[in-house]
Amino acid sequence: MKNKYEIQETDYGVTWINVLQKNSRGETIKICITECKNRGGKHALPVLWYQAGYTKKIFKTYLCVDTYVYDSEGECRGDYNPTVLPSGIALDFTWLFENTPDNKQKLIDECLRRFEAASGPSATELNTEEIRKFAKENGLELFEKLPDGWKITSKFAPRGSVRIAKGSFVMRADDGKLIANPEYREALLIQGRN
Repeated sequence: MKNKYEIQETDYGVTWINVLQKNSRGETIKICITECKNRGGKHALPVLWYQAGYTKKIFKTYLCVDTYVYDSEGECRGDYNPTVLPSGIALDFTWLFENTPDNKQKLIDECLRRFEAASGPSATELNTEEIRKFAKENGLELFEKLPDGWKITSKFAPRGSVRIAKGSFVMRADDGKLIANPEYREALLIQGRN
């Protein structure tokens, strides 16, 4: 798949790349590239990077990348960004470039390459598997539509599901003793999959 995208340039040195297709995991991505300038001074980032040995020279300009990846559940992460190490807490200086059109395109191409190469289950598939596992471990039926006579309860349920019940009370009185109500049942309802 070769993703198509739209580019929106701003007057303040920010370029937005809006990818028009989803990847195989059902994700979408927006890429933001900011043109940064070395304002000078001994505490400027390019100076500190050079002094620490991260770069071979002091950059006059450089490009910063932010990625906004929305998974199939609508959650946003900063994945597929070549300028950030996999830990997510440090820059990958091999992808820190001066601000040129060619360098900007290199960064766009690498973000797209990583985005397109993503494989594995979608966030929705992973979440549904967690719901099924929870239901099995807790002896709960699983429904995709609220059955007649059932109601949503306030008990804990995994994200993407709600706990439902049939019957009014968990316990009932029988000859002055509390016993489990055989008419009371609980289950899980998967939400938003219809």
